[in-house]
Amino acid sequence: MLKKDLVIPTASPDEVYSQLENQCHDIARLIDSIGNSLFVIDILAETHIKDRKTLEKILTQVDSISTTVEDIENKWGTSKVFKDKMLEYLRESESKI
Repeated sequence: MLKKDLVIPTASPDEVYSQLENQCHDIARLIDSIGNSLFVIDILAETHIKDRKTLEKILTQVDSISTTVEDIENKWGTSKVFKDKMLEYLRESESKI
């Protein structure tokens, strides 16, 4: 790869790291919001839906979404490692230019 082919980022590594940090916080808030909403949907469905078939369909979907959210939340620990590795890579790349 020739130097002229390199894409030079306009943001500093610290700015990129800060953006990654903010996006990770946004994802955490989204996970919490979805989890809280699913809890409310579950409670409302169980207390207000009388038709058993409809209730089961709703609860099945709530469980499916909850499982997906839990999977994302369980992967959350790797985000810190990712951010650190990304910052390290960006700093190394910047020093080579």
